[in-house]
Amino acid sequence: MGREGASDQLPLITHAEEDEECGRGLLLVNALASSWGVIVRGATEKTVWAELTLPDTPDT
Repeated sequence: MGREGASDQLPLITHAEEDEECGRGLLLVNALASSWGVIVRGATEKTVWAELTLPDTPDT
């Protein structure tokens, strides 16, 4: 999956307006992940990674 208009800047958490169709990705990642970051792979290529912690469940 690609993104148009790739830039050399790191991705930032932004706060989208209610009627905007994009701009919530990192906000959601930040809310759900126990940790996350960005790996720079080239001049304009980046990978966002995330770790999710699963809740403890009782043995059944």
